[in-house]
Order: sequence, then C-alpha cells, then structure tokens
Amino acid sequence: MKTYTGTKTINATPMTRGEYNALRGWTLPADEDGNDEGYLVEYTDGGKANHPDFAGYISWSPKGVFERAYSPVLPAYQQRVVDEAGELRHRIAKLTDFIAADKSFSSIPAEEQARLKRQLVAMNEYLLIINDRIGAFE
Repeated sequence: MKTYTGTKTINATPMTRGEYNALRGWTLPADEDGNDEGYLVEYTDGGKANHPDFAGYISWSPKGVFERAYSPVLPAYQQRVVDEAGELRHRIAKLTDFIAADKSFSSIPAEEQARLKRQLVAMNEYLLIINDRIGAFE
C-alpha cells in the first residue's frame, strides 16, 4: 500500500458509535461499544449519498482519529486570534531563552534587564487573555 495525505472540507457533528448505528438502522455488533465517542461525518465533495437525510456520503469516525485529522474552520477574526497566539508563544519562548540562557543578557544594564522581565510578564498575561478568548470560541 502507498501512503497518502489528503485535505477535505467536511460537515461533522459529535455522535457516539451507537447513535450512528441507530441512525443507519443497523444493529450494533456485539464486539463494539455503542458509547464510543466519535463524529458523524458528511462528505460534501462527491460520493453518492448513502442516507436519505443527507446530501453527501456519511460515515462515522472515532473521536481520536477525527480530531487528529480535522480542525474546525474558524471565522477570519477568530483565526487571526489563533495565529496571534502562536506568534506570541514563539516570541515568549525567544525572550525566555534570552533572559535565562543568553550570556549577553547579564551585560545589559540592570534597568533594561528589569524592563525585559516586565515585558515577559506582560506578554504572558496577554497570552492568557488570548487563550481565554480562544477558549470561548464555539
């Protein structure tokens, strides 16, 4: 077999394995757990519909598999916040390394060292605020 990487835009909603089997009118096999968390996935980019309530092909995916493969499409303003958080984490790491491990930090005047340390505190507080915002995204 060959290995492939793909990109798809799908519709999905949380659904247990048991709920999916009930939707399809199937009997849950004895060796499967109906409480397994997962997602009902609808492929809208082709494939013949396989259920009368859906326009696209549907299937079920276990939660872990799904969440490793897909991430929600965010509105542009939310994506900007997520991107900003990533950039800020990178800058915090660089400043932390400079303060903690760069030998030239000790040659900087004490007043500037204090300002850089205050800046790091402020950056971490800012990141907490951004993370709170991201946590509130639905």
